[in-house]
Amino acid sequence: MKNRRQKSRVRKGIAWGAGRFAAPCLALMVMTGASHAATSTWVGSGDNSNWMNPQNWSGGSAPVAGNSLLFTGNLRTDPVNNFTGGTSFAGITFGASASASFTISGNGIFLTGDVVNNSSLSQSIAALSGAGFTLNGGDRTFSAAAGDLAIQSKVNTNGNLLTANASTGKTLTLNGIISGAGGLTKSGEGTTVLGGVNTFTGATTLNGGSLGLNSTAALQSTSGITFASGATSTLYAMQSGITIDRNITQSGTAIYQVDSGNTLTLSGAISGAGNFQTLGSGTVALTGSNSYTGSTLISGSTLAINTATAVQSTSRVIFGTGTAATLYATQSMALDRIMDQTGRGNYQVDSGNTLTLNGLVTGVGQFQKFGLGTVVLNAANDYSGKTVVNAGTLRLGTSGSIASTNIDVLGGTFDMNGKNHTMGGTLTLGSGSTSGSLSSSGSASTLSVGTSILVQSGSISVNLAGAAVLTKTTTGTVVLSGTNSYTGQTSVNAGTLVVNGYNAVSNVVVASGGTLKGSGSVGDVQLQSGAVARAGSDMGILSTKNLTMQAGSTLGVNIGGATSGTGYSAFAVLGGVTLDGNLDVAITFTPAYGDIFFVIVNDGSDAVSGTFAGLANGSLFLVGGQQFKISYVADSGMNSLSGGNDVAIMAVPEPAPIALMLFAFGGAFWLMRCRLPRPNN
Repeated sequence: MKNRRQKSRVRKGIAWGAGRFAAPCLALMVMTGASHAATSTWVGSGDNSNWMNPQNWSGGSAPVAGNSLLFTGNLRTDPVNNFTGGTSFAGITFGASASASFTISGNGIFLTGDVVNNSSLSQSIAALSGAGFTLNGGDRTFSAAAGDLAIQSKVNTNGNLLTANASTGKTLTLNGIISGAGGLTKSGEGTTVLGGVNTFTGATTLNGGSLGLNSTAALQSTSGITFASGATSTLYAMQSGITIDRNITQSGTAIYQVDSGNTLTLSGAISGAGNFQTLGSGTVALTGSNSYTGSTLISGSTLAINTATAVQSTSRVIFGTGTAATLYATQSMALDRIMDQTGRGNYQVDSGNTLTLNGLVTGVGQFQKFGLGTVVLNAANDYSGKTVVNAGTLRLGTSGSIASTNIDVLGGTFDMNGKNHTMGGTLTLGSGSTSGSLSSSGSASTLSVGTSILVQSGSISVNLAGAAVLTKTTTGTVVLSGTNSYTGQTSVNAGTLVVNGYNAVSNVVVASGGTLKGSGSVGDVQLQSGAVARAGSDMGILSTKNLTMQAGSTLGVNIGGATSGTGYSAFAVLGGVTLDGNLDVAITFTPAYGDIFFVIVNDGSDAVSGTFAGLANGSLFLVGGQQFKISYVADSGMNSLSGGNDVAIMAVPEPAPIALMLFAFGGAFWLMRCRLPRPNN
């Protein structure tokens, strides 16, 4: 009896156990079957391209709902889904053995698996009818694994996460509308392009590679964008005018890429510890108040900011290698960020705006100022590249705020603002087409230059010091109005150098094609053949030490009145005078007979050596119909043509009528300005 009861319990136990576990086991079998769906392989042997044609599938059997679909070979490369719209399939794969590019079309699909391109060729799925793809039963992945994959169809996330994967060097294109409450994750080191007017409301996560946007509408969701931690990801604006107003979290490194001529505007708040980097030659505009704490790297592009809080105070701004990285302040602001010029740092400010840099400017790159606005340097900066002003104003807020290497003021103004500076390199003023200005808006400033000063066009009103040589080149005009003490030679090789300040320490050599003018003071002056020295800019007195003219050079004065300095221009020489060139007199009024104009007022000890070409002492000559008599022994103190060592000309009565006729016959009577002939060689 006992054995029977035991057997009965055993049998009951077995029966009870089977009843208890049968349903879970069945469910497990069903789930396992769904996750390992049967695979139907396309061979394309049918007489049409329809999916329901069994001859198109391996084994002569068409797929059924729930199957995975594998496309291989190179036949019937335009498969058409003619199953009822919304039929469920467990994924679509382009196999590694696919030797042609396929384009799938037809009815919409409930997708319970992934869409993957494992072939090395580009594959595509056209716009499916109805709802297109509807993600069903969980998160799904579209993957350009071994080759490019383009999906033109709509995708309804249906509350599921869509992962867009692209392997290195591959591109996944999603041109259909992505909708639903699900989110989008970009994975892989390749590129995913969003081309549709998307409405999905889930979050967007970048976990490597590049996410390309063809329009603002590609990311229209109100949910945020996250750059995943541990990854370097790129958000690529493929068109101009794209604006993203979503908040961005930079847990990893965030790269914002914009092509030349295009602009990407980020108006949402950017937060997180990840780094911010621009890429490409376009513009990234930050218009929000951001709190990210990583560094800011400008790499070959323009970063435009309209407020100081666009870049947080703890964020170091790094200018990448190359020459195109630009920080563009679209409004007036003060930044206390460190500016690290690994490459050239370009600072652009529009007219009427001021960018004040209170933080340290460091690095080996150049500092270049662009735009018509003002940049103020307020820190004791230690960058070592040269400083270039292309336009607008660069102003010193403190001494030592610019590098001690080369300074180029090619356009605009370098305002020393009452500060002094010592540099060991070369100072360049102006270019072939632009003029620069070196000035001080505060008290007098001194710039000590160790090597050379190259001037082409513009003005310098600060005091120049040091051992530098100054060279004037090109056809432009440069005006010096400071109290200069530089000791190197001044060479005027071309164009005009106007000295209206003190420059008596430096000797001047004027070469053929060069002109020295002004009402200041210079050192020794040597005029080579073809050179010109003209007292005053209009009127005025140009003071020199020794004055030496070579044959073929020209000394010029302007006569517009009877008073030296204000009425007519003259040279005041403290030293020897050697004449061997031409005298050029420009007259704009009619003098009275006996008026004496002292062209050269010599010191009291040195006699004049030589004469102007063709003008011996006492010679008569005509200028604009007025006859003058020249003297090389005039005395300015006694207002006399004799008794001294000055050079003067006196207005005398015109010649007799016969002489006038003869002179007119020679063609000179009607000249309003006379340059005496140079001697024959």
